[in-house]
Amino acid sequence: MFKHKFVATTKKITHPDLLNTFLNGKTYILIMNYIKMLQSSVKGKSNSQVPKSKNACFLGLEKLFDKLDIFFNEIPLSTKEQRFGNTAFKLFRDKVEKNYDDLLKLVLVPKYDAGLALELKNYLLDCFGSYQRLDYGTGHELNFLCFILVLFCCGYYKEEDFSAIAVHIFFRYIAFVRKIQVHFQLEPAGAHGVWGLDEYQFLSFLIGSAQLIDNENITPAQAIEDDILEEYKDEYMYLSCIKHIKTVKHGGSFGEYAPLLYSITGVANWEKVAKGLVKMYEDEVLKKFVVVQHFYFGSILVFG
Repeated sequence: MFKHKFVATTKKITHPDLLNTFLNGKTYILIMNYIKMLQSSVKGKSNSQVPKSKNACFLGLEKLFDKLDIFFNEIPLSTKEQRFGNTAFKLFRDKVEKNYDDLLKLVLVPKYDAGLALELKNYLLDCFGSYQRLDYGTGHELNFLCFILVLFCCGYYKEEDFSAIAVHIFFRYIAFVRKIQVHFQLEPAGAHGVWGLDEYQFLSFLIGSAQLIDNENITPAQAIEDDILEEYKDEYMYLSCIKHIKTVKHGGSFGEYAPLLYSITGVANWEKVAKGLVKMYEDEVLKKFVVVQHFYFGSILVFG
């Protein structure tokens, strides 16, 4: 841990002309390097091959999600007719905000820092979806990535914990927000519809594809086969994502409702898939004003 003056995060990319400042700045490089390191840390490893970390912050993050599960189960759905989303999502978000300080005391161990808790606040609160629009998209997923990235930058865990963070924390986040999306019927945020990689997530595919590198049992072409998904969905993040899409989508073939993911079945190997998804993430998420206009900057993830 280190002495540092933390600040409340704010949005800075208020106009498309400011996008290049972000793309040419140190935060963009930091985020992309972190993503690549997480991806690399799980290369060729199934979920069960990655042991949990004994790091105190890691254990705290697990406790955080235990608490979030409790909050989720305590919120009844609204019975009022609603056009988009269920407003009970706001009650869940309110509950997280009300208990935020106690939640962060679980995570910021062994040393709690109130300033850091303040700087992390928007990243955590906005990683579940939009309070106003009742939607969820890759920008919200990016907020959680920033939450765990800032923890790393501040020394709360080390590079040796990356694979455990990717498999046991980030993937748990993905599983949790899936419940949020389905239960509260959150709309996809800024989605490209059928032509997007996925209506809600991206990083779970990007990181998860690396787990399958050099896998002799599962090729990219086999990654959408029902028997493969059923057998390996709990072992590989990528396959879990495909299985989830097949569960929530109805009507038509996989190629019709997920053409971009279907096109990946034609890629020669997982190494190429993993590299291609990194490039696509830059182009379709970080370089898109519609996404990063909502990005929060502070003293760790700085603007410029």
